[in-house]
Parts: sequence; structure tokens; C-alpha cells
Amino acid sequence: MTTQDQLIAAVGHHKAGQFTEAESICRQILSIQADHPVAWNILGIILMDKRDFTQSIDCFSRALELHPNSPDFLSNRALCFRAMGKIPQAIADLQQAIKINPNDAGAHLILGNTLAQAERFKDAAAAYEASLRINPNFTDAMLRLASLYQNLGRHEEAIELFRKVLAIDPACVNAHADLAASLNSLGKADQAIASLRKAIDLEPNRPQLWGNLASYLFGTGDIPASLTCNDRALAIDPRAARIHSAKIGAMHFHPDFSAKEIFDETRKWNSTHAAPLASAIRPHDNDRSPDRPLRIGYVSPDFRDHVVGWNALRLARGHHRDQFQVFCYSNDTVSDHVTALFRDTAVDWRSIANLSDDRAAQMIRDDRIDILVDLSLHTFGNRLLLFARKPAPVQVSYLGYCGSTGLDAIDYRLSDPHIDATEAEAQFHAGTTIRLPNCYWCYRPGRDDIQVSTLPAKKNGFVTLISLNNPAKISSATLDVWANTLAQVPQSRMIVYYPNCDARRRVAERLPQGRVEFVGGQQVANYLRTYHRADIALDTTPFNGGITTCDCLWMGLPIVTLSGRTSVGRAGKSIVSNIGQTQWIAATPDQFVQIAADLASDLSRLATLRASLRGMLRSSPVMDEPRFINDIESAFRQMWLRWLA
Repeated sequence: MTTQDQLIAAVGHHKAGQFTEAESICRQILSIQADHPVAWNILGIILMDKRDFTQSIDCFSRALELHPNSPDFLSNRALCFRAMGKIPQAIADLQQAIKINPNDAGAHLILGNTLAQAERFKDAAAAYEASLRINPNFTDAMLRLASLYQNLGRHEEAIELFRKVLAIDPACVNAHADLAASLNSLGKADQAIASLRKAIDLEPNRPQLWGNLASYLFGTGDIPASLTCNDRALAIDPRAARIHSAKIGAMHFHPDFSAKEIFDETRKWNSTHAAPLASAIRPHDNDRSPDRPLRIGYVSPDFRDHVVGWNALRLARGHHRDQFQVFCYSNDTVSDHVTALFRDTAVDWRSIANLSDDRAAQMIRDDRIDILVDLSLHTFGNRLLLFARKPAPVQVSYLGYCGSTGLDAIDYRLSDPHIDATEAEAQFHAGTTIRLPNCYWCYRPGRDDIQVSTLPAKKNGFVTLISLNNPAKISSATLDVWANTLAQVPQSRMIVYYPNCDARRRVAERLPQGRVEFVGGQQVANYLRTYHRADIALDTTPFNGGITTCDCLWMGLPIVTLSGRTSVGRAGKSIVSNIGQTQWIAATPDQFVQIAADLASDLSRLATLRASLRGMLRSSPVMDEPRFINDIESAFRQMWLRWLA
């Protein structure tokens, strides 16, 4: 065989995944011709694919010594530098390659990918745009630029590019899937679902596509269909931890699942995804002084304009700094004005969004965190596999929703005396339940300058009911009690929050025709003013409202709530108990309807409540921030002392 024949054979073996044979041929060539740059380059590629990066760099460097002006050799070495995390060296090689051959669209693409990895997004976009000027139909560059726009929230521009890709390649699965993501972000749920179904038709065995479809269907309130998609994804890949988490989260919204069934699924999650990591847990050598200031770490993807973010901000700001040092570990690359408030607060800020679970766990150990608090549970963006590595001696779940993760590695969950009044109610939760003495939440309204209006029923001549809860909470059981309430309250109307999508029909068909008005997403001020148009709020079941319930009370509306079988179904009970209005808590659906009908029949009483509820809320534990902070800190100190013991 000639040297050229040998090189062709080596490339063939490499493409077939036969790395040992390919490497052997290259080394045979180099043993005879040590100055063959192409052989060094091919050997470098083979070693890079074997993840032997150090030797791979040596091979590319040797090739470049022999042929210093080869843009291909420079690009290949850059790819290896990037795989090693040596981003500046990778960028330097790529810039040199482009200087030699400025018309190499592929080099501009690789440079864009590398700059994006370095979070130099503006420069990355310029590199992708340069690639497309050279080759306007380069779909790889279009996809990368569109994804970059997507991550920057520039969804309209992303959508335009994804559609250009599909005009060139209608079978591009990633373009269909990513187009769906941008459409969904813009609230175009029906189009997003249709686009994602096209991707699934092309590649039905990709679990992430089914998981994304489950997420979009969840957003439209179609929980049964969402769960079906999660199950399809898990049938393909039972080890898809994030999709399994999404399934557990969705189960809380479905009225057919008992507390035990949800608990059993969380334990299955633990045994499948978390338990295999237990053998790697190392002992903790934290300072064991009982009264010293404790280092508290909060982990969340929601340190932003989000209900969890606003509540966590109260904690971050409110902790007594002589006793607690606060660390925030953010699992999100998106920043907004609330993120800025966290950064401006005296907290130690850490970004873990681009870190592996192992690296993030080591960061937490290096920070010597005493108590690590998960603020997500099984909601989107959780880092439960980080908690499974037990980077802190005490670990707690809180706030994402009042449930539990099912993880052996999480020692405690926070609750309150109304959500989990008895051990029987708390038994289907992993870890020890610590009940805060008063309330699970610490509420502050999104706007405190929106005043309470007069009772609209007095001028309308009929009672208006309202629910502005997440559509995912509008279950079949919820629709049953709402429909019965509307039937029991003559001439009543109802306002319901629901995105403008086909799934609205699900609600419209179950409630009396012509008596329901839908509203879409709104800015905070307009959202709160929507309560000016309603007289009584109706809660959801089996997953109650939380902060939305507080918003109703803040705007002067009583809320009727049904105490449920699970912890998330007793949130309303907790809030109204804390303002002393337990008469609005129903034990059965029939009682729910009767309570609402009784309220609707007494406009004078409703007018009095409207004028006084904001004051009740202000003076209740729900808005007593100093007491709430003390309760949390007392719970943390109790956990610490137990660990020491």
C-alpha cells in the first residue's frame, strides 16, 4: 500500500469507530515518515475522539510545525483545546485559521461555537453571521445563530432563522424542535405543539422530544396528555432524570393520584437516579461549633422575576448576618431586575448553570456550606442530582411547592401546621418534616400601590367569580366544582386566566356557555387590577393556589378553598387559616359550592370583607416578615444541632 492508501484506510477505520486500527496505521506511517503532517493531523483527530486530549494536542502541534499555515490543522487543534476547556487558546487558533483563509465558513462556525461557550454572545453572533455571508445556505450556522438568539430572548429572529433552515431542509428535526421552543416562549402554544409533533414524526425515539411535548401540554393545562408524553419518553429512556422529575411534578396536578402514589414515584426517582450516587458521598468536616454563624446555601433556577425568586429574596435580605452567611447558587443563565436585587443584597453569588453536578458539588463543599436548601423540588431546572451527591451535611427542600423530593440525601422538608397538621398527613414525604410555627410563605404583593376597588356586584347586578391560577391547576375536579358553583349562584359570571390556545375549549365546554371570560398573561399592575372586576375567588384542586391566593386577599376578595388529600392541596387552608377565616375552607366539593353560594348571597358582607381583607392580611403571619425569618432561622439552627448530635 502507498502512504496515501494507508491514510485512506486509517480514515475508514476511524469513521467505523475502529480507533485502535486507525491509530496503529497512523503510527506505522509516522515510524517511517516522522515528518508527514497529514498523518500527525489524522492521528490527532483519532486521539481526540478517544479523549486523549494531551497527546492529541501534541499531534496537532507537530503537524503545525511541519505546515504552520494549515487552517485545517489550526481548527482541529482549536476543537481539542475547546474540549479541554482551554477556550482562549482555541479562540487564538481559530482566529489564526480565519486570517489564513477568511472564506472558510466552517472555521467561522467553530469560532462562533467557541465564543458562545465563553459567553461572548455578541462576538459569537458576529462569527455566525460571517459564516452565513460566505455560505447563505449553511444550515449549521443558521441553527447555531438561531439558538443564540433564542438564549438571548430574541425569539422572533430565532423563529425566522429556524424557518429558513426548514425551507432548505424540511426534515431537520432540531429545527422543528427549536422552533417549537421559541414559539412556546412567545405564548404560541398551539404552533409550538404542532412544530414539535413534526419533529417527533421524524424521530419518534428521541425521549427529549416527548419530554418537551409533555412540558408544552402541561403549560396548556392538559395534564393527562402531558403525563402520557412523559411516560412515552421514560419508556425510551428510563434514566432520563429530568423527564422523570417532570412526571412527578405533573402528578401533583392530577386529581386521580393519591399522596402515596406520588410518594412512591418520588422514591422510584430516588432509587433510579440518586441512590447510585450514594457510594460517592464523602464525610463532612464542617466546624462543629453549635452557636457559630451558619453558612446557608440556596439552590434555584428562579432567582429572577418568579414567585420563588421574590420569596427567596425575602430570605436572602432578611437573614440576621451576625448568625447566617447566605450563598445563592443560580442554575439559570437568564438575569433580570430581580436577579440584580439578589446580587446587590449582601449574598455570595454563584452561577452553576454551566457546571456539572460534580463540579457544582465541589464548589459547595469548597464554600463549606452547612445547610443547603433546594428551592425547586421536582420543578423545571432542579439540580436534585447535585443534592444526591450530598455536598453539605444538612440538606432541606422548600418553596418550589410544599411536597418532598423523595431523596434519601435530603434530610428535611419545611411545612406548617395547616399544610401538614398531623403525622398522617406528613407520612408520605421523604425526610423529616419541620413545621414552621405559623406559615409556609412570606407574602409581599407585586405592587402595593394598586388600591382595592368597591364591590363590582353592586353595580353589575350579579356576582363575578375569578381564578387567575396557572392553567395546569385547572383539573377536571376543579372544573366540576366551578361548574356547580356557577349553577348554584344565579346569573354569576367567571373570569379565568388561560393562554390563548386551543386548550381553552376544555374549560369553555365544561362551564356554562356565555358566562366565562378568559384573560391572558398580563403585567403585574394589570393582573392585580383584574381583581377589581370580581367579587369572590375560587381556588383550584388538587393543587391549590399559593401566592395567587394571597393576591386575591390583598385585592379584597374572599377565596373559597377545598382542603385536599396532598400537601399541595392544603395551601389555601394554610393561608386563610392564618388570616382567621377558616369558614372558607371546604372539606368536600359540595361544601365548597355551598360556601361560595353563601358568600354570593350576602353583598353587604362581601363589601365589608373587601374593605377589611387587606388589613387582615397585613396583620397576619402571612406578611410578618421578621417573624417568618426568625421561624426559618430557628428551624435551621434546630437542624444544625441535630446534625451535631
